[in-house]
Amino acid sequence: MTIQLYAWAPDRKCFIEGVTTYGVGDAKFAALDADGNPVWHPEIQVDEIGPICKGEQGAVCGHHVNLRGFGQMEAQLTAGLEQTNPDGSLKSVFERTHILTIVPSAVWQPVTENGVPAGFVGPHGVRLYDPASVANPRRVWALEKKGLRWQPVTSRDA
Repeated sequence: MTIQLYAWAPDRKCFIEGVTTYGVGDAKFAALDADGNPVWHPEIQVDEIGPICKGEQGAVCGHHVNLRGFGQMEAQLTAGLEQTNPDGSLKSVFERTHILTIVPSAVWQPVTENGVPAGFVGPHGVRLYDPASVANPRRVWALEKKGLRWQPVTSRDA
């Protein structure tokens, strides 16, 4: 099973600092190449949507990112946790992964704003959202025959 997560950061710099600082075990989510560009862990796929302003008067301006983890990264994120509810439905990404506890010193608080999807806000104002809580995602993942890689598409109808 692949773990999917939506992230929001105040800006790209904040997002890149987070993914190059944190990871699972000794594996960081990303490193920087000589030019300062992220080199992603091989078991993480990233769709950096980038800066977007939504809502009236730019209420939700920031850097939007869709992330997917699989393989050993996914196994470590879900180790020992039930994945489904008693009715067989998938638990929230926060219930079935260790994503909120992989950095012991990080404090995550529930997002409580009206009209904002369920999620958590943590270090530097970074927000994490379960894709299942987003009513109208603009970019979702679809399997395309480009090797064995998943590619982002811009519509659920693609």
